Amino acid sequence: NCTIVISGKVMNPDTVLQQLENKFTFLPTHDVNNADEPNYSPAIAHHSSNRNKNVSIFIAMPKRFKMDNSQRFERSAERRFKVYLQEKLYDEIRQKHGLVYDISVGALGNDCGLHYIETKCAPSNVPQVVGLIAQTCKRVYESGCPGDEWLRRFSASLKLGDADWLDTPKSRLDTLVSHYAKNGSIYDFFDVVKMADSITAKDVQKYSRGFFDVPISIITDGPDYNGNLAQIWKENFPESNITQFSDITNIIINNGQGR
Repeated sequence: NCTIVISGKVMNPDTVLQQLENKFTFLPTHDVNNADEPNYSPAIAHHSSNRNKNVSIFIAMPKRFKMDNSQRFERSAERRFKVYLQEKLYDEIRQKHGLVYDISVGALGNDCGLHYIETKCAPSNVPQVVGLIAQTCKRVYESGCPGDEWLRRFSASLKLGDADWLDTPKSRLDTLVSHYAKNGSIYDFFDVVKMADSITAKDVQKYSRGFFDVPISIITDGPDYNGNLAQIWKENFPESNITQFSDITNIIINNGQGR
């Protein structure tokens, strides 16, 4: 279960590959069983803890696109929606209302992973923060999100970040290994740039549809607070998929086990 990657000016790839094959033929071959895919069980849950004075808020929803090359374009268009959403959440909740220090929109895991919105705030502000997040998500989702000028600026900044993989041998090898492991092909940086430049505002609109239609979870950790977060979310973003949790509040999670 090993991958070998070479990055740089290889004058004779066939010779190098033959040398590698000769060097590593002593290793036995065997089948590697894949781990079972994790199941996503949506919930509204609170872990009561006094370790910190603030409450951590984690709003999660399952990914919709595969992590391989088959849906690379869709993921890239959706990524732009997430970045735009994060900007608007920051403007509304941090800049305008001053309720949080920071707020982020990210992702965990691969095909069975999650998108998430994460922040922290004082216990007394939790209901207001969740309500503002829901309102902002609804407004951005229904507005059609970024225009072509925003996309142009984002693509320009993205090229700088995407080129970071060229900085060191380690970063090049990490990128090549991870891409090959996921897709079974060599990473093509120029193709990635070309694809990124081709994404339009209509593409972002198209592939962000359904982002909030999947079952949504709201997980909090920290001091106790008052408020039914499922109901608050539902009131501020009724079109999203959280209605089945409207009568659940403050499920306690002890030692990682839901009760």
